Amino acid sequence: MTPPLTLWCWAHGTSGIDRQCAVSNFRNLQYDFRSVFTLASTGYAVVIADYVGLGSDQFFNYLAYKLHATDVVYSVAAAQSVFSELSKEWVSFGHSEGGGVAWAIAERQAVSPIPGFLGTIAAAPPPFPIGNTAPVGTSVFTAFLSFTISHLYGLNLTSIFNPVPLAALQYVQSNGGCNDAGYSAFGTFTADDIYSNTSWQLSEAAVSFARDYSVSGRPLGGPMLILQGSADTVVAPEGSMAGFNATCSSQGNNVSIEYMSVVGQDHNPSMYASQREWLQWIED
Repeated sequence: MTPPLTLWCWAHGTSGIDRQCAVSNFRNLQYDFRSVFTLASTGYAVVIADYVGLGSDQFFNYLAYKLHATDVVYSVAAAQSVFSELSKEWVSFGHSEGGGVAWAIAERQAVSPIPGFLGTIAAAPPPFPIGNTAPVGTSVFTAFLSFTISHLYGLNLTSIFNPVPLAALQYVQSNGGCNDAGYSAFGTFTADDIYSNTSWQLSEAAVSFARDYSVSGRPLGGPMLILQGSADTVVAPEGSMAGFNATCSSQGNNVSIEYMSVVGQDHNPSMYASQREWLQWIED
C-alpha cells in the first residue's frame, strides 16, 4: 500500500492588496523553487490558500495574520476531506507576510487546534507588522498596511498621506495592481513625499491593530523554526529576534522553538540559502 503523502500548507508572502493578486493567478504560484516547487518535487503534498480578499471580492486585510491563518488552516481541512491520499499530519510553512501567518497558525493551534499539526516554519517573519518592515518610511508595504488599519480601525488616510501618493495607492488598488505596480508607484518617493503625518503609526488605530494582530509572546501548539536572513532589507532581523525571545519567555511554551540566522542573505535569497536546513528540519 502506498503511504499517505505528508501535507504541507504554504502561507504566501505579500503579492498585493487586490483580488487579482491571488497567488493562484501566478503560473509559478509566486514562490516556485524558493519553496512550493521544491516541496512538491521532494515528494510532499502542498496546499496553498488564497487569503480572503485575494481571489475574492471581499476587502483584503493585509498583514492581519490571525485572519489569514484561519484561511490556511481551513485549506488543510478542505484538502484532507477531498484527497484520501493525504496524511492526517500536516505542517505549516510561510515566508515574509506568510512567515507571520505561519507563526499565527502555531499560536492558533495552542487555543483552537485541528488534529495532526506537527509544527511550523516561519521564514523572514515580521511579528510586529508596524515598525518591522525596513525601511519603514518609504515602504509600499507600510502604505498597503495603512489601508487595512483604515478598514478595521477607521484610520483616516487623508490625514496621513500627501495627496499624490494617496491617489497613486488608490489607483494601484482600484486597477488590480499588485507588488510591481506598488513598487513603481512608490519607487521615487521619500517618507516626506508620502506622508503628511509620519507619526501615524503611533495613532490609536495603529496601536489597536498592533495589539490585535501582531504575533509572538504567546504559547504555541507545536514546534517552530524561524529562518531570518541577517542582511534582510525588507524585514528587520531585530524584529524577528525580538519575537523569538518573547515567545521563548512565554509561560506555557513547552515546545521546541529554534531561530536560524541565514548569514549574509537578503529577504528572498535566504530561502534558497537555507533550503538544505529547512528540508532537514522537516525530515527530523
